[in-house]
Amino acid sequence: MKQDDRPFLEKLVAFVTQRAGSSPQVMISSRDAQTMLYLHRRLPHVQLLLTLANPGAVAKLRGDPALQRAIGGVSAFEGLVDANLVQWAHGLNLKVVAWTVTDGIQLNELVRLGVDGITTPNLAILRALS
Repeated sequence: MKQDDRPFLEKLVAFVTQRAGSSPQVMISSRDAQTMLYLHRRLPHVQLLLTLANPGAVAKLRGDPALQRAIGGVSAFEGLVDANLVQWAHGLNLKVVAWTVTDGIQLNELVRLGVDGITTPNLAILRALS
């Protein structure tokens, strides 16, 4: 999610709340920590993923226990995903989803590290999982 102004977030909360229980699990990802904290208070049943696009975002999350408790995981740029990040996140019961995975070698390394999911534009690489 790239938009984080309050009127938009209120509409999002209303939309998700109206459909609670009638659809599959909802996951929302945003780079904005304040958005995650706001949505956590209003949509406790939604899986929130903080987007980590750079090392500074990782450091900020590591230093913010309230944010760690508010989210269910991270959606991290694949270049940031290493054994330390995965182990740390899993130690807090946070899921780790890597993006954007584009080839099988990259996929195999991330699976070896223990990521919980990937985002990819190339569905053909999923054959490597079978």
